Amino acid sequence: MKIEYLAKIRDAMGCPSETVDLPHGVTTASELLVWLAARNDRSASAFLDRANIHVALDDRIANRGDELAGVQTVTLFPPVTGG
Repeated sequence: MKIEYLAKIRDAMGCPSETVDLPHGVTTASELLVWLAARNDRSASAFLDRANIHVALDDRIANRGDELAGVQTVTLFPPVTGG
């Protein structure tokens, strides 16, 4: 699965994207965020404020409980503001 990081998450991770093999038991967007945060210190820092990270699955805004089965790309991004 490809994971794309945008804005300050990309900066904290030190890369714009990566391809990962999900471990058994990671089946939802919420579980993905928990797993990513637990991988290492850099990830822990990037996902410290998980409540404010938005998720898109295959370019569609998603809910935390949405299933990852069949998803090719997950995009993670902070809240967006503008005018």
